Amino acid sequence: MAAILTPDIRPGVSPPLLAGRTSLRTHLSNLVRSRGWTARIEQQRAVALWPQIAGPAISRRTSARSIQSEVLWVEVTDAVWATQLTFLKTDLLKKLRAAGATSLRDLRFRVATFLPQGERPPAPVAPQLPLRVEAPPASLPVALQRMRAAAERRSCRFAVPQRQVGPK
Repeated sequence: MAAILTPDIRPGVSPPLLAGRTSLRTHLSNLVRSRGWTARIEQQRAVALWPQIAGPAISRRTSARSIQSEVLWVEVTDAVWATQLTFLKTDLLKKLRAAGATSLRDLRFRVATFLPQGERPPAPVAPQLPLRVEAPPASLPVALQRMRAAAERRSCRFAVPQRQVGPK
């Protein structure tokens, strides 16, 4: 009875029920090709493979975000990393193309605000307010009187605008 329910499946031999029919894989690849999605799928593969292509040291500080006009945009933690990665751009692009992202034309790096993998944001610090308000020192009124006297002297008048009382 078991022989009737299970078809004879051997490599290279189609089961009798599926003879003459195409597989789902064939239908999907035909759909992708007819819609022109092949390049987009290759490009999205580059975004998914970025951590393996870049390696652990670089991928901790970067994140492949999007592809626009055949350019892979990678966000980095700071400007130093962006500068360093521009020097490695050709090597990274070769690795991406070898992994199957042949339609990529360029890599661009931009600084973004995200934390490197494995790092936590700093704990919020409450503002430190003064515990008590101190009275101004006794010498402050004396110092202010000296400053006023210096401003009223003729040599300093040009620096202090004169306030006019009444109509102009």
